[in-house]
Amino acid sequence: MPAFSWFKDRFRREDEHYIYHAIPAAHVSYQDGSAADDHPLVAGQDYFRVWLVEMFLKNDRDWFSAWYPAVLSAVSFQFGGNPQVVSNVISQSKQKDLLPKDLGSSDLNKFLAMNREMTGLLPFNEGTVTVDAALVAMQGNNDVKELIKALGSFGSILALPQLSAVVKIAAPLADAIGSLVGATHAAFMTGNSQTFSEKGGGGDATLRAGYYTMLDAKDSDLSRDKLWVVSDRLQYGDTAAASKPLTGFNYILVRIEHRETRDDWDSLSSIHTPYQNALNALQTGNVDQAQVHLKSAIAAALAAPELTKKVDRRRVVEALRARFEEDKQNLGAGAFTRRDTSLGALMRDASDVKEAARKPLIRKEEAFNGLP
Repeated sequence: MPAFSWFKDRFRREDEHYIYHAIPAAHVSYQDGSAADDHPLVAGQDYFRVWLVEMFLKNDRDWFSAWYPAVLSAVSFQFGGNPQVVSNVISQSKQKDLLPKDLGSSDLNKFLAMNREMTGLLPFNEGTVTVDAALVAMQGNNDVKELIKALGSFGSILALPQLSAVVKIAAPLADAIGSLVGATHAAFMTGNSQTFSEKGGGGDATLRAGYYTMLDAKDSDLSRDKLWVVSDRLQYGDTAAASKPLTGFNYILVRIEHRETRDDWDSLSSIHTPYQNALNALQTGNVDQAQVHLKSAIAAALAAPELTKKVDRRRVVEALRARFEEDKQNLGAGAFTRRDTSLGALMRDASDVKEAARKPLIRKEEAFNGLP
């Protein structure tokens, strides 16, 4: 059974209504004094990434000997016009290994923030985004611990930039996580399934940057108004300054990151490779062959599901064309004196994000206009 199917079934059967709370930006404090981001994401323009910031375990089980904790996640989104699910499993065993040897399971409240990626950087292009996350306890021996770690290592592959290739392993990984859950009779500790949409869709589920927590507590146990995030730790108190790290409950703290553009351009090989081929052809004076590679790079950018379809596809195409014309004109005057010819360097000189957002969706006719 895939992990996300297990989530849906388990959440439906859960008798307790545990707390799921979006932490207001005013309740988030950073050491450098910067303001928390609560930016609502715009479809076709923005990227998002989901982080597991913190996992906390109360001392109610024989942790790390008979029971092994893990956070299971499944993030569903539209990718290249098709629905995709990226699953992951993150254990706390690595954090435990970093503790001094004289600390045991009774010192779980000394764990620090984890900040582990649940997904890579994903474009919010259309439709909805569903984030399923659950803290579970899996019963077994050391074999279970090693299996959890192995699946976690496998899941980390899904954070790589070239997601068009990565999604091929998403379904097998989801099946493997589901099998692990079934084989270990995983106990549900806390979690939530939340579907987000673009601002203006109605309701209170806008996809926006910020922190979200899930606790095995009820509203009668604590006040949501006293929940704070201080330096990436969930705390409880009347004010941020007076708050203390929350204990006594199992919880997970998740963050949705917002970005306007990428910073990993050279990892997008579908675009980077033909761009480099075009530059190499120009360096040898073969303009016709360079134009063939340029068109391949433009076609890849127009189809790249890793890019926001309204903003970054346009920015990449415009940058490719502008740089190509510049280099072609300079062939006889010391062209390619630039030290950095990477795709990342090209995009540092690309048009402004907000300027591109004001333009219409780029079409093939515009992208290839004037090219032979």
